[in-house]
Amino acid sequence: MVYPTLLNAADAVVQQYMQKGITFRPGDTICAILSNTQHIYTGVNHAQMQNGLLNNIHAEIEAIQNMYAEENAAVEFLLMLDAPSKEVYAVERQLRIFMLIFAVLMIGLVLIFSYLNKKQEIANQKLYKQVERTEKTKESLNTAIFNDILTNVRNRTAFTMDLDKGRPDIEHTCYLISVKSIPDTEQILVMPF
Repeated sequence: MVYPTLLNAADAVVQQYMQKGITFRPGDTICAILSNTQHIYTGVNHAQMQNGLLNNIHAEIEAIQNMYAEENAAVEFLLMLDAPSKEVYAVERQLRIFMLIFAVLMIGLVLIFSYLNKKQEIANQKLYKQVERTEKTKESLNTAIFNDILTNVRNRTAFTMDLDKGRPDIEHTCYLISVKSIPDTEQILVMPF
């Protein structure tokens, strides 16, 4: 029964301020006190000049001052209401911003590593193809060198066999022709063989 009475008193203060065009900001408080003599006293925090400085007077201090101004009583019940403070929600907001930035960074890192991984796969495929081409070229060169050596050996063998078959004809004289290049003259030597 006491709580609804104090809440109605605090609501009446809010309505009075709203009618005057004064709005409550985050961090503002309203206090309703029920004294032992069953009177209700209210207070609202506000700024007040003291000794040349602007000080914030708390709502409970104003309510108690109002109570002592009228009577010398004790506080039986006290109800404090405050507007939501920005600081209460600032941590949540900062945490959400941090999580959002963290999520964006994680997505960015995943995309970067995915791109790098794709590039690495392409480079590996190119390297594999190049190694394969190099192996085929090496095999082809080895085959060509082998065939060249084999052809050279066959030619020598064939020449030796042809030379062995062909015996000089003694009846006919063979000539050896040698051409020497001497500066300013050409000399051709023909000698019987």
